[in-house]
Amino acid sequence: MAVSKTLGTIIRINDTDIGAVLALGTISLERNTKEYRALNKEEVDIVVGSVKSGSYPIKVKFDPEDDGAQGALKDAFLNANPVKLEIELADKKTDDGNGTKFTWANAVIDKLDIEQEEDGYNIANFNVLTPGLPEITAAS
Repeated sequence: MAVSKTLGTIIRINDTDIGAVLALGTISLERNTKEYRALNKEEVDIVVGSVKSGSYPIKVKFDPEDDGAQGALKDAFLNANPVKLEIELADKKTDDGNGTKFTWANAVIDKLDIEQEEDGYNIANFNVLTPGLPEITAAS
């Protein structure tokens, strides 16, 4: 059995690592459906719609001087600009490979709050809305 080193889940905003990720919501995809039931029959018609992905809460150690990914998240929230969101899982096959990647080109930040922790660190909580299907790249 091969042993490989992992760095855990990596989140990138506009191709830049976000830093110390403390928590990430579940990656979830769902399909819109609508059921129609006739009053005089037992049949049910189900109309299958488009696939959508959910929203993802992202919790990171806040760095107010970060002009990279955290700066892009703050700017995206304040200016209502979409960002590229990439989530890379820790399932890479080799030490120099990549984990499975989920990428959305036009993610929207709809919430930002800052928690003040007792140990001196501040925590930033972002909520990201992801439209449509992600591009999924298999682990290597």
